[in-house]
Amino acid sequence: MKIGLKILICFMLLISCSEDQVDETGTGAIKGRVVDARTYEGIENARISSSPTTSTVFSDKDGYFEIDKITLGKYSFQAQKDGFTARFEPATVEKDITAQIIFELQVSTANNKPHRQTMPQHSH
Repeated sequence: MKIGLKILICFMLLISCSEDQVDETGTGAIKGRVVDARTYEGIENARISSSPTTSTVFSDKDGYFEIDKITLGKYSFQAQKDGFTARFEPATVEKDITAQIIFELQVSTANNKPHRQTMPQHSH
C-alpha cells in the first residue's frame, strides 16, 4: 500500500510540473502609438524594436503600430525617428494579452549646439 501511494504522489507531481510548462508557452502582442510629446500628434514611420529582439515594425501614418506573436517575457521596447530623441518603455508580454505602449518622443536637440558666449576682455 505504501509503494502505491508513493507512485501516485510521484505521478501527481509529474502532471503538475507538465501543466506549469504548458502555461509558460504561448504568445502575446504589443500595440501602441508614437506621438510628438509637444503636440500629441502621431509620428509616421517611427521605428519600433525590442530587447531582447522580436521583430522591428514602423508606425503608420497616424503613429500606430502592432507587433504580434511575441514570446512571453519582459522586454524593453524602443521607438526612434530622425529628429527625435529615442524613447524606451518596459513591457511584459503575457499569454493571449495585448499590452499597450505610448511613446512620447521629444524633438532632439543634439544638433543644436549652444552658442558659447564670450566675455569681453577688459585691459587693466
